[in-house]
Amino acid sequence: MSRLDITQRILVGCVLQGRDGMELVQMSKSLYDLPMQIKMNERQVIQYYWKKCCPRWREFKETVRRCGFDMFEAYAGVKTRTIKSPVCNSTTWWKTSYKTGMTSDWWWQSLTGECVASEEGVKMVRFTLGESLCSAKLSKQIKMLIAGSVDDRDVFPLKGHIGAVTKVNVFMSDAVKDARLVLGDDVCQILLEMIYMRRACTGRCTYNDEACSWLLWCVAALEGGLNPVPALLVSYDDLKEMSNDLKGCGVVCNPFAHMLVEMAALEGRGIGMINIENELRKRTDPESFEGMLAKFNAEDLTRVVRQIVREERGVIVCPDWKRSWANRFATTKAGSHNVWAGQECSLPKQQLTRRNYVEAVDYMGVDEIEPRGYVSMSQKLEQGKGRAIYALDSDNYLRFDPPARAVEQAWRNKRVVLAPSGEDQVQDTERRGKQLRKWKLMFDYKDFNSAHTTEAQKIVVREIFDFLPEKWLRWLVDSFDNHKIKHPTSSELLHVKGTLMSGHRLTTIINTVLNGAYVRLVLGEDLYSRLHWEHVGDDVVASTDDADTADTTIGKLMASDLQLQRNKQGFGRWCAEFLRISYDGHIGTGYLARAIASGTCGSWVTDLKLDSSKYIVSVLQIMWTLRQRSQGYTCSLLFTSTIARRLGLSYEDAWGLATGRVSLNGSPVFGSNSGNVVHIKYGQTCGHLQVSRKVRGIRLPRKAATDYAANSTEYSALVKSGVHRAVLDRAMLEASYSNLFERNPDRGQQTEYSEISIDNRWIRPLGYDTKIAKNNNFGALANLLGSAVSDEQWLRFGDIIERDVSTLTSYGNTEEVVVSSVFGTPYSSLRYIAKVIRQNCIYTTVYKLML
Repeated sequence: MSRLDITQRILVGCVLQGRDGMELVQMSKSLYDLPMQIKMNERQVIQYYWKKCCPRWREFKETVRRCGFDMFEAYAGVKTRTIKSPVCNSTTWWKTSYKTGMTSDWWWQSLTGECVASEEGVKMVRFTLGESLCSAKLSKQIKMLIAGSVDDRDVFPLKGHIGAVTKVNVFMSDAVKDARLVLGDDVCQILLEMIYMRRACTGRCTYNDEACSWLLWCVAALEGGLNPVPALLVSYDDLKEMSNDLKGCGVVCNPFAHMLVEMAALEGRGIGMINIENELRKRTDPESFEGMLAKFNAEDLTRVVRQIVREERGVIVCPDWKRSWANRFATTKAGSHNVWAGQECSLPKQQLTRRNYVEAVDYMGVDEIEPRGYVSMSQKLEQGKGRAIYALDSDNYLRFDPPARAVEQAWRNKRVVLAPSGEDQVQDTERRGKQLRKWKLMFDYKDFNSAHTTEAQKIVVREIFDFLPEKWLRWLVDSFDNHKIKHPTSSELLHVKGTLMSGHRLTTIINTVLNGAYVRLVLGEDLYSRLHWEHVGDDVVASTDDADTADTTIGKLMASDLQLQRNKQGFGRWCAEFLRISYDGHIGTGYLARAIASGTCGSWVTDLKLDSSKYIVSVLQIMWTLRQRSQGYTCSLLFTSTIARRLGLSYEDAWGLATGRVSLNGSPVFGSNSGNVVHIKYGQTCGHLQVSRKVRGIRLPRKAATDYAANSTEYSALVKSGVHRAVLDRAMLEASYSNLFERNPDRGQQTEYSEISIDNRWIRPLGYDTKIAKNNNFGALANLLGSAVSDEQWLRFGDIIERDVSTLTSYGNTEEVVVSSVFGTPYSSLRYIAKVIRQNCIYTTVYKLML
């Protein structure tokens, strides 16, 4: 037996014993004869879950008493409830995928439940839940919450951030209404009491979005055959430790393990605010980040970076500054603009975007301003934590963007990957999974942005942009020596002494290239070449068939000066984790808890409330993702009341959408049988943007749009096709300034019902390439116009540019093309496939991707 086989046994055994597995990976050979499993199977995951969580119960009770909570008296008795699981096919599906050799009933005969009956193909599961005997006052309050006679915010208050009011996708009151139908009042009572009592673990109240996320997770766990109560008893730190253990064993594709990782995300956004002064010191005080830096000889680093560029960069098209400036309308992303940095411009006094800025400024030569970067600091509210974001000013962005685009388009993405996925995620993940070898190694850096010296960043810029004119390249390189951060409270400009800014246009490129370079320098070219590698940003995954190679690689990297987090490294024979997807050659899966938290909270990047059209797109994708990752229906059902309330639909229609049986505006439906499905064509009346050349008395400049119209072949081709200039100008005005325009209120909705027949079957075999042109972008304007242009005009436009533009015509409109599918295909891939197939069909993939 190879050394790595035995090491994997030790690792899994240590995790089951609750010990630090990664610390014991390099244990002495005397332990190699321990009789442990080579991989952590399903039953072992359940055993670990109970070992990890149940001993915390005694600590939980002690904490309750110590904190003086009078509402919790004892834990006694049991409450038994029989739950119908609407998904029984998932048992067979997982069994087939992993060839476990177990009987089909093993799923239900774990430590969490007992298979007691089977009626008409529906599994019946009896769960034994602990009954939490709270104080009479709390118990009554929760009963009233379940009955809908008390405000959910009185029990589970909202967080102080405005996003908790305007951006969440589902509130606790709505979720509880639906949970009553799914679980019944008794189980709801127990779960809500336990969720409420998590305050004994956290030392604070359980917030509304946090409680809602926990309820969704509990419902999904119950349907999947996992008792959720033990997880409710432990702190978020313990949940993080459990996640790291399971990832470290490389077993997260396990049907239970993927439900148990990253559960700390259920805490939601707006938790763990950053310390501004500490964060600023990490960028401006060399003593604060000295120990984080990856220090390599400049000559050696240059040599390796040059080798990476030689391997990865294809034929490059050198951008021209004047042409890039004239094309800025089409290429500038709508990121936030630092209003205190850059040229003076006549725009309304409010938060502006880069698109606003480029419309308002005059042409400048690439070196007409000094090489510099002005940095604004803000907090990004992630799930369960806050993170400091450092965004560069728009002038800096405009000079880095054209060459960065040229490099990204020419990059081969072999080992150092700048574009990890395209529109067909299934195809990309399958390719990645098929390339994996026997031993999978996953490494995790601690604050990778802080690992880079200023000189290392300049080396990357010099090597990847060596095709640029001298004065342009010199400006880019010299700008790294002149980064200044504006203090959020004092407005003082602080000079950056090192580390990479997270909001730089080259953040991903620099991180990815240096990621590959550092590893190659540590391992040496010979050892590095013996493994299959993928580097994206700060993520690293490697695999090899040779045990000694894997063992040597682990040892060298862990002994190096790279800041790798020992408790977050992983290796295994079963699957790999990369970009928050755990995958092998047959299946890839995302993490349920993270999807639940993101789906509940929504995005808190801006304070703007989603209009109905954007909400529809968002919530349909969220529910599809929850069904995929939970392998069931019940989790998404808790969105029913929210959908009915926000869209004005009947409860029956909303229930159909939540189950995936009803299509809304061409959304995919959930199923594998041919027949008719109900299709709802839904649209809000009014609600249009009030597009105007003036906002609050200020006439909006249109310099970028004017330059694009004068220099773009696309604009002239559309005019020659018969599209009126007024139509084009309005579309360009809305694209540049939509953030400044008011939106008319939604006064009602229109719904049209129809039945759509789905009979055709379309099976995507393994290794199938969808053969879709990667460049589906017909131009910045063409993608904005939509139905404002007639089919005849689109066809004339296609003749002029000599391309097939049928996807732009009404024939290519997939709003009423319905694709039916079950587990294994992400929502975005199905919408993409609808554009390709352009017919109602049942779509199946052999490779399963649970996203």
